[in-house]
Amino acid sequence: MNQMKVFDEVFTKALATQGVPKTAYTIQRMATLTIAANKKGLPIDSAKIASLVREDYQREHNSLLEGLEGDDLLNFFSKDVLKRISKAQVKNYRAKGGAAPVSKPSSKTAEAPANPVDAWKAFKNKNRGY
Repeated sequence: MNQMKVFDEVFTKALATQGVPKTAYTIQRMATLTIAANKKGLPIDSAKIASLVREDYQREHNSLLEGLEGDDLLNFFSKDVLKRISKAQVKNYRAKGGAAPVSKPSSKTAEAPANPVDAWKAFKNKNRGY
């Protein structure tokens, strides 16, 4: 197996353990940090490097997004990303014992009486607080 495939497999596993997506840029960051650690003679494993990459991403994103609010913040993300965020929030809410989503109320709150006399009695009782 060539060295690139070995690095790819090791980096992919390490990124998965940290919840970081495997992208070309992420692999490049992993490689850059690995080379820097090796040049300094530091013993560092791929899981630690993946953790550093994750922290680096989080700092960058937080720095960028902390200045945005309202529509500017929402418009920064694609609709697909916002939908995935919403689904994740709902899933977490339900996992913590949150209530199921409330269904839309029907337009009729109570069934209307069949004849006009009963309808009048129901109206009077409702208005009198019965």
